Formats: sequence, C-alpha cells, structure tokens
Amino acid sequence: MKYFLSFMIIFQLIYFIPLQSNMKEEYQSNCNYNLLDGEEFVFRKKDLSLSKFGYQSFYSSDFSRGLSYEKYVGMKGKVIGNYRRNYNTYNKIVMENCEIVYADENSVVSSISGTYYVETYNEAKTLIGKYILANQNRWRNKPIVLYTDNENISYPLSHLEELKVIGINTISLGHSTGGEPFFLDVETEHKQHGLMGYDKINFFESTLFDDNWSSEIKNNLKNQQIKIGMTYTQVFLSWGAPQKMNRDVGAWGVKEQWIYNNTYLYFENDILTSYQER
Repeated sequence: MKYFLSFMIIFQLIYFIPLQSNMKEEYQSNCNYNLLDGEEFVFRKKDLSLSKFGYQSFYSSDFSRGLSYEKYVGMKGKVIGNYRRNYNTYNKIVMENCEIVYADENSVVSSISGTYYVETYNEAKTLIGKYILANQNRWRNKPIVLYTDNENISYPLSHLEELKVIGINTISLGHSTGGEPFFLDVETEHKQHGLMGYDKINFFESTLFDDNWSSEIKNNLKNQQIKIGMTYTQVFLSWGAPQKMNRDVGAWGVKEQWIYNNTYLYFENDILTSYQER
C-alpha cells in the first residue's frame, strides 16, 4: 500500500502540478497581437478543485508542462500555426502580451484544457434574452441537467423544457461533465437558475416549436415519440439530429433517409412516410 501511495504522489507531482519555477519564457517582439491571424481563445476561470492544476495541456517555450493558473487565467491567445518537436506536433500560440507558448495538438479548446474560443463565446452571446428548449437526446448516455456552483445541487430537465438564457458563465466546474467550453446561465419556468453546457446538441432554438401544432403532436414531441406524417422539424425536435443522413433528389421531389443507431426513418418531401428497425 505504501508503494502505491508513493507512486500516486510522484504521479501527481509530474503530471498535475505546474512546473513554474524553472520555466523559460519566450516573447515575440512587436507581435502586433491585434493584427495577428489565428483563432483567439481565453483561459477560463476554474473553481478551487481545478485551479490548483493550472493549464496542463500547455507548455512554456522550454516545454515545461503546465502553465500557472494565477498568471494566465483570463488571458487571451491566438493559435498561429503548428510546431514540430521530437516527432510531435504542437499548436504554436502567441499570447496577448506577445509571449510564445505551446499546446498539445488539437487540445487547445476543451473542458480539459480550460479554454474557450472567443468566436464561440460571441456566438453564444446572441442567445442572451432568448428562449431555448432542452434537448434530452434519447441517444445520449446521460441526461443533461442544470449545474450550480454547489456540487450537491443540480436540476433535472424534461425534454423540450423551455429555458430563458440570461447570461454566460465561463467558469470551469470540477463537478460538471461533458466537454463544453462554457455554460449558458439559464432560468426555468419555475424560476430555478442553473448552468447548461454550451453545445448545440443540448438545446433547440424555441422558434422551431410551433404553438399551432395539435396537442397530440406536442405531446409526441415532449415524450420523444415519432409518428407517420410528422415533418422534418417535428422529428428533429423529438429525436434530435440523425447520426447519418442520405438524400436523393429527382423529378419526384426529395427523399431522405435518417439513421439513428439501428432505426431508419424515410421522408418524402418533408414528411415522414415510414420507418424500420434493423
């Protein structure tokens, strides 16, 4: 047992504690950051359970693993290209203070790295003040919930439950799951406030739902049921986006095949005409 504990301590020291004391910093003189081309991202704020680990997917110029949370939180950077070193490829990044850092390839923006793209943030901002509908996609492994700052408090959501977007929260929470870059701060119809991971698979825009549809159709959608005669939009709201889609266009019109696992749905000119399970 004592050998196991010793191993875990060494593992933590190597992989989870930023090596800050001997880091060598490199700067690009006169980098004109605002004029640089490249996807811009921001280092996220983290809760106490995560901030102690810093930003482990990033490296200083001497490739010491991990960047200091205290120094980099809230800072912006731009991915300007790739860098090859010892047969490995890294993202090369210029920070807003012209410092050069590196990141594991394709891991710059994720819940693990603790960053988000500015473009994605600006896209999400357009939802503030609008209503969205929760998408409890029947094919997901775990239902989505609304998180709060308290790890012991979360709120379940029903499919197509209406939520008002009141803001964006970029903090990274240790008790949340999923790879979303940040959260939508939302309010339920019961005035409960919570955080929903920003991923378009988690919600629909409320404008897709037509209040003029029959009560039967509305109930089918909320219970994630499909029915012959439904439109593309109604099936989409009920089951979410298909995992695969095939489309044929001819003199007869448009035919589509939507595939969900082993279930195949067939549409003709926007109407569900048949389905089968294989």
